[in-house]
Amino acid sequence: MNAALAISDALRDDMEQWTTRRTCRLVEVIGLRPRPSKKTLIKLMRMSRGNNLAFLWFLMEMCYKTEAHGRAYDVNEQIIMSAIFWLDLYPTLQELDRVLPLPNDTQTDMANVNAEPLSEAEPKA
Repeated sequence: MNAALAISDALRDDMEQWTTRRTCRLVEVIGLRPRPSKKTLIKLMRMSRGNNLAFLWFLMEMCYKTEAHGRAYDVNEQIIMSAIFWLDLYPTLQELDRVLPLPNDTQTDMANVNAEPLSEAEPKA
């Protein structure tokens, strides 16, 4: 998954230098076979505007999507979808934590009180 994490930097650098060297190497390291042509990579880089998730999605759609897509996935599709999941998991969880409401304190306190056994207070002598 380190290669998936490095895609963003590779895309940025390759787009600045008008090359495909880094991106091509990472596609290979990720394990996608056959490797897309340089012309296809350039097109994908332009379409994605350097966004790593968009690049991976367009890569799957253009180069590795099979006719059974949606019912069964080949190895290349599984690799790309796993990389997309890995890259987007933590930002999604952080955004959900930010957006979802916190539990109501009174409900939480009531649940804690109901869960704890009541002990009789012993009189002090």
